[in-house]
Amino acid sequence: MRLKVIRAVRDIKDVQAIEKVPYEEMVSEESIYKLFQATANQFPHHRAITFLHTAELDETPIQLTYTQLMAKITQAANMFHALGITPDDTISLLLPNMPQGHYLFWGGETAGIINPINFLLNEASILDLLNSAKTKILITLGPHPMMNIWEKVMSIKDQVPSLQAIIQVGGQPVDGEGIYQLDSLMQGYSTEKLTFERHIKKDDIAAYFHTGGTSGTPKLVKQTHGTQIFSAWTSIQMYGYDEQDVIANAVPLFHVSGSLLTGLAPLLAGSEVVILTAGGMRTPAVIKNYWKLVEKYGIKLIGGLPTSLIALNNVPLGEANISTADYCVTGGAMVPQSAVKTFIEKTGVPVGQAFGMTECSGFLTIDPRQGTPKANTEGIRLPFTQLEIRELLADGTIGKQLLPGEVGAICYKGPNCTPGYVKESHNEGTFTEDGFLICGDLGRLDEQGYLTVTGRSKDIIIRSGHNIDPKIIEETAEKHADVLLSAAVARPDDYAGEVVALYVMLKPEGKLTVDDLTKFMKENIAEPPAFPKSIEIISEMPLTGVGKIFKPKLREDQVRQVFDQELQVLRDQGIEIDLKVVEQAVKGMFVSVTLSQTRVTEKENLERMVMELLGKYSIAFTVN
Repeated sequence: MRLKVIRAVRDIKDVQAIEKVPYEEMVSEESIYKLFQATANQFPHHRAITFLHTAELDETPIQLTYTQLMAKITQAANMFHALGITPDDTISLLLPNMPQGHYLFWGGETAGIINPINFLLNEASILDLLNSAKTKILITLGPHPMMNIWEKVMSIKDQVPSLQAIIQVGGQPVDGEGIYQLDSLMQGYSTEKLTFERHIKKDDIAAYFHTGGTSGTPKLVKQTHGTQIFSAWTSIQMYGYDEQDVIANAVPLFHVSGSLLTGLAPLLAGSEVVILTAGGMRTPAVIKNYWKLVEKYGIKLIGGLPTSLIALNNVPLGEANISTADYCVTGGAMVPQSAVKTFIEKTGVPVGQAFGMTECSGFLTIDPRQGTPKANTEGIRLPFTQLEIRELLADGTIGKQLLPGEVGAICYKGPNCTPGYVKESHNEGTFTEDGFLICGDLGRLDEQGYLTVTGRSKDIIIRSGHNIDPKIIEETAEKHADVLLSAAVARPDDYAGEVVALYVMLKPEGKLTVDDLTKFMKENIAEPPAFPKSIEIISEMPLTGVGKIFKPKLREDQVRQVFDQELQVLRDQGIEIDLKVVEQAVKGMFVSVTLSQTRVTEKENLERMVMELLGKYSIAFTVN
């Protein structure tokens, strides 16, 4: 069997109609490898992958048909098996988005467990993920003039006890013990059939994905063959992927959007996936030539993270004919409605949003491609899933289910939901007693089943017991014509506990001042406690490796500002003080205060003074 559209989905009624036939009757296959085989057999000569190396308009792209892609997946699986990979062994990928990454990904899942890692992380984080996954084989980009992935690997490889081999992809070949060159290594293995037997079941672990790190240290999420197949199948239903589609893919492989939602799903449907360079939207030529690339390659489904859409709003259409493009997908964060309006007016292409999580192998809700996108929402639930908004209690636990329109904790249950994290300690508080995943986000459902995400539960600002949704503040700021992006976070306050701090990034032509924005916010925020006590205009908003606003850094900045102000009285006396502020996944915000060397009695007095100055805040700290 192969995955295909059951019926066009326009709204929740179509989702409910699909559910009249059990999922297991429509999708009986449990192996991703066999689903690739079925697609290749159906469309052997169709283009599967088109890879743009430079995104310049005169380049000749690298292209693979479905027959060629299937051969590479088979060859990669045989190679991994010959290198000693079993179903319980991990192959880690430190690769940008390129054809090799895709066939190594699916070949890796056929033989063992794949573990794609964000190559933009620092060495310490990469090392932690490699060891947490017990990596046996590491596949990495070779020496590259623009990327330092190889240098990172060389600096940490000896600290991974489980590591047995490093496979180099591209770059000047490097000789060394346990280092292999991909192209020469793969040549010796069969492309026609698997040389080993493995009966894959839907509950077998297919991959370890790490979380995006927007809420602390990345955690390794288990994804099974079943969760990934369901994710692909639902994406095919909601987006109507078929063999006529051409999909733009500009998201890294370590992000579920790059590998699963605009990778696996369209590939299993027989679509063509156009990879917009290894760097995706970080490649200047991709942004510069985007509309001409849509025309040249006949791309139908476009999109990216909200930051990408904002960037494209500044690129003239010129004479580009983008009539093939019929839908734009965005997600990962709420995109400002002003940016959506500008995009639609400019291109005529509808913009649909989606809400996803690594823990769910992709999306939980989608704006259907055949429907009408609803402003300020992230779409409707997927077939065979349950989505509930539940009360978030004062102690952080989850309470009763709420009514439509009420804001609470987003809770989810479905066949694409993770069985848990690799580290058992990370599973604490992840699921409700009745098996719903606690997503960590706040939102509301309307009467038609559309979800609006209002923020992360950690993002809620609690001022004198009053819960303030940061999205209200951000939406207000982004109504100003000069504001490009905004982020509202908590600022420690010795009276109210927390107050609002607002960071804004202006459009290139923006002339807005803090005084002007202060006046604008006072005129437009109806809820007095939500008015920002601090407003800063910054030149660049901190982002994660996949383009989401990285609020922990902003929260850390606010804590540092407040604590620095309090400790200035000691610095004025010549005391040297070093502050280290970090938001930890479990402990939350934590501050380490280090005092300069003094006599024991003086240090005791200083520690007491620091305790008096900082003890009035609800931030954990130590004095050294």
